[in-house]
Amino acid sequence: MLEEREKLALRAKELQSEIKDIDHRVSDTEAQLAQLGQEFEKINRRVNVTGLTNAIGQLLRKHRGNLPSIRPIQRDLRQGKDRISSVQLTILELEDRRAELIGADAIVSDLMAEIGDDESADRREMIKQAATEAIANLRTDTSSLLKEYDRLFDKLVDLDSKERELVVTIDRFKQYVDEKVLWIRSGSTPQLSDIRQGRDAFLWLISPTSWGNVLRSVGGTARASAGWMVAGALLLFAVWTASGRLRRFIRNAGERVNKLSKDNMLRTVGVLFATAFLAVRWPATLWFVGWVIAAPHEATDFSKAISSGLSATAVILLTLQSLRQIARINGLGEKHLRWNAQSLKLLKLHIAWLTPVLVPTFFVFSTLETQGNETFKGSLGRVAFVIAFLAIALFVQRVLRPNGPVLGPVLQRQPASWVNRLRHFWYSVTLALPLLLMIAAVMGYYYTSLYLGTRFIESVWLLVGLIVGFALIKRWLVLQIRRRAIAEAQERAAQKQQKEQEADGPADPEVIAVPEERLDVVSINKQTLQLVRVMMMVVGIGGLWAIWADALPALGVLRGVTLWSITHQASETVTNADGKTVINEFTKTIPITLANLGLVSLTLLITVVAVKNVPGLLEITILQRLPIDAGGRFTATAITRYLITVAGVIVAFGQIGVGWAQVQWLVAAMTVGLGFGLQEIFANLASGLMLLIERPIRIGDTVTVADTIGTVTRIRTRATTVVGWDRKELIIPNKEFITGRVVNWTLSDSVIRLIVPVGIAYGSDTKLAKDVMARVVDKNQNILSEPPPRILFMGFGESSLDFEVRAYVGSIDHYMSTIDEVHFAIDQEFRKAGIEIAFPQRDIHVRS
Repeated sequence: MLEEREKLALRAKELQSEIKDIDHRVSDTEAQLAQLGQEFEKINRRVNVTGLTNAIGQLLRKHRGNLPSIRPIQRDLRQGKDRISSVQLTILELEDRRAELIGADAIVSDLMAEIGDDESADRREMIKQAATEAIANLRTDTSSLLKEYDRLFDKLVDLDSKERELVVTIDRFKQYVDEKVLWIRSGSTPQLSDIRQGRDAFLWLISPTSWGNVLRSVGGTARASAGWMVAGALLLFAVWTASGRLRRFIRNAGERVNKLSKDNMLRTVGVLFATAFLAVRWPATLWFVGWVIAAPHEATDFSKAISSGLSATAVILLTLQSLRQIARINGLGEKHLRWNAQSLKLLKLHIAWLTPVLVPTFFVFSTLETQGNETFKGSLGRVAFVIAFLAIALFVQRVLRPNGPVLGPVLQRQPASWVNRLRHFWYSVTLALPLLLMIAAVMGYYYTSLYLGTRFIESVWLLVGLIVGFALIKRWLVLQIRRRAIAEAQERAAQKQQKEQEADGPADPEVIAVPEERLDVVSINKQTLQLVRVMMMVVGIGGLWAIWADALPALGVLRGVTLWSITHQASETVTNADGKTVINEFTKTIPITLANLGLVSLTLLITVVAVKNVPGLLEITILQRLPIDAGGRFTATAITRYLITVAGVIVAFGQIGVGWAQVQWLVAAMTVGLGFGLQEIFANLASGLMLLIERPIRIGDTVTVADTIGTVTRIRTRATTVVGWDRKELIIPNKEFITGRVVNWTLSDSVIRLIVPVGIAYGSDTKLAKDVMARVVDKNQNILSEPPPRILFMGFGESSLDFEVRAYVGSIDHYMSTIDEVHFAIDQEFRKAGIEIAFPQRDIHVRS
C-alpha cells in the first residue's frame, strides 16, 4: 500500500506538470484567437470603408502569408482526443479502486486472517491499526488523484474547444482573404516609371556583391553538409554519365518493338524510366544548385531568392524536357504508344524554341517574387511573366490547333471521339487561359495572374500524366490481344500439321470434335478500356479539384451579384416567457445570385457526364458479375440513367429557387394540356416505363409485331428499335408492345419447333423413307434430342405420300439454317436410297 501511495504521488506530480503545460497552451491559443479576431475585424472594417484597393490587397496578402498552419493544430486535436479518451479510462479505473478501498473493514479482516496465531495480541492490534490507517491514506490519495484527473479532463476539453475554435477562425480568415485577394489589383497599369524600376531590378539580379554572397553560401553548405553535397553531386554525375546508354537503350527498344513476337510490356516500362531519367537531368541539376545556395543559415535573402527561382525554373524545364523526351525519334511516344511520328517531330521543333524563352523568364519572375521589393515584381517581374505566357499562348496556338499539322492527324484518326467533337471548345479554353492571364497581369492583376498561372502549369502536368497513363494501359491491352492472337495462330498451325501427319497414317475411327470455348479477349479489353476511361476521368476531376480548390473561394464574390429574388414561406417555433410554444410564419426573401447560376451550369454538366458514364461503369463493375441477363442489365442501366437525369434536373432547378412547391400547379396544368394534345407521346412514354419494369420484351429477344419479325436492340422512352432479318431497323412505338399482340419467341424459353413437310411418290417404301428422315434428324447438331424429334405420316395426298419432320432447335437463330440443312440432307439421302420425292401430277382426258 505504501508503494501504491508512492506511485499515486508520482502520478499526481506528473499531472500537475501536464496541467501547467495545458494551461500555457490554452493561454497561447486564447491569445492567438484574440489576435486573429482583432486582425479580422480590422481588415473587415478597412475593406468596408476603403474598398478593395491596392493597399488592402497588399495587406490581405501579408496576412494570408502570416496565418498559422492548420495541419499542426489538427494534429494536436487528434492527439488531444486520444488523451481525453485515455484520461476518461483512467478516471473510471481510479473510481473503481476508490470503491474497493471504501470497504476497509473487510480488507483488514482478510489481512488479519493471513497473520499466524503466533503473533501477540498487542502486535496484532498494532498491525490492524497500521492497515486501517494505510487504507484510509490510500483512499485519500486516490480521491486527490481523481480530482487532479478531473482537472486535467476539464483542461483538455477546454483546450480542445479553443483549438477547434482557432481552426474555424483561421479557416474563416483564410476564406475571407482568398475570396477577395484575387480580385484586387496588385499594382497599376504599366507606366514610364516601370522602365527605371525594371532597370533597378535587373541591376539587383546581376549585382556582383550579391553573387559573391551566393558563392559564400555555397562554401557554407560545403562546410556544414559536405556529405550530402558530395552524395548529390555523385548522383547527378551518375545520371549525366548514363545518358548515352539510356539513349541507346531507348533506340534499341524502339527497333525491337517492330518485331511482334519479341515485343512485351516490360520493355516499354524500361523505356518509360529511361525517358524519365533523361528528362530529369537538367531540372535535378537546378534543384541541387538551389539547395546548395539556400542551405546554410547565413544564406542571404538574395541567395534564397535565387534558390526559389531555380526551383521554379526546374519545374517548367521538367515539363518541357518530359515532352521532348517522349517525342524522341524511336522513343516512347512513336514506337511504344504508337503516336503520329510527324506530329511528334513538329512537337519537338516547337519545344526547341519555347525552352529558351520560358527558362530565363520563369527564373526572373520567380526570383523577383521571393524578394520583398514590390516595385521589382511589378516591373521586370511582370514583363518576364507576360513574355512567358505570351510564348505559351503561341505554343498552344501552334501545337493544339485542331486542324494544325501537330494535332490534326491525331484527331483525324478518331473522328467519333469526344475529344474531336469538343475540339473547338477545349482549344478555345486552352488558348484563352494564358492570354487572359497575360492581359490580367498587364491590367495590374499580377498577383492573381501568377497565382492562377501556377495552377495552369500544374493542370498541364496532370493532363500529360493522364494521357501517358491511358496510352500505357491501352498498349498493355493491345499486347494482350496480340499475344492471344499469336497463340491461336500457332495452335492452328500445330493442328494443321497434326492433321497432315494423321492423313498419311492409318485411318482412325470417327471422333466428334467439340469446339473449345475461347476467351473473347477483344471484348474483355474493350470493357477494361471503358472502365479505364471512366477511372481516368474520375482521377482527372479529382486532380483538377485538388489543384484549383484553393482558388475556388475567390468565386464567392459571385454571391454578391444578385440576379433576382424569390420569396419563400417559412416558419419558426418560439417559446414565450410563460413557457408556451408559438409557431410564427413569415415570408423569407432569397436572392438568386450569379453563383447560383454557376452552380446550375456545373450541376447540369456533372449530370450529363454522369448519365453518359455511370450506367456503363455500373454494368462493368457490378451488373456483369451478377446472375442477370443482358435485358436485365439494360433495364438497370436505363433506370439508373433516368434517375440521374431527374436528380440532376431537380438539384439544378433547386439552385435557382425553382422547387416542386413553386411549379406543382404549373406542372399539373401542363400535364392536363399536354395529355390531350400529345396523348400518343405520353402513352408511349408510359409504355416505355412499363416495358422496363414488366419486361415483356428484352434486349436480344426475337419478337413478331404485326408483320415484322426481328431482334430487339434498343428500348428507349418513346420507341423500341427492332432489327429485322433483312438488317433494316424498325422504330416501333412502345404502345404497340403494350396494347397490341406481340409474339416473343424467346421470352421464357428459347426452344422453338420447326416443321419440315416431305412428300414422296406413290409406290415408295414408306418405312425406309421414315428411317432415312430419322437418321438425317439425328445427325443434325442443331436439333435437340429433348424434346425428341418425330417423323409423322400425315396422309395420302393428291400426288404424294405426305410426311412431316417435327423437331426442336435451341433458339430461333438456328431456325432457318436448320430447315435448310434438313432439306439438303433429306434430298441427298433419298437419292442414295432410291426414294423419289413426289411432284404434282394431273391426268388430262381430251374429248373430241
